[in-house]
Amino acid sequence: MHAIHFVEKIGRYEQVDSLRDEWESGYWTVTERTARRLVGGHIYLHPGQLKPATIGGVITGYRLEERNAKMRVVFTFTRDPALTGHVTSKQGWGNEQKRVFADRLG
Repeated sequence: MHAIHFVEKIGRYEQVDSLRDEWESGYWTVTERTARRLVGGHIYLHPGQLKPATIGGVITGYRLEERNAKMRVVFTFTRDPALTGHVTSKQGWGNEQKRVFADRLG
């Protein structure tokens, strides 16, 4: 399962459809290729690298948006309450994000 973890300290996520429990989170420095690979995988938003996720879900899509003269990714995801509270290991964090791709796992 592909997944991405972000340190999210300032609340850049919001519910966009309450009936489907759909959310958006951004504005992330991720290539479009990586964003495309992550569709169908999990997203976790943590207040710190070693802290439990405050929200998580299954990535259903993404869009590119210009922010401060740079293209950023905004992910759309369906919240999965089972992912809230998830803690990930210290290994693999960089630039306030951690990517996990199934093809790299043991």
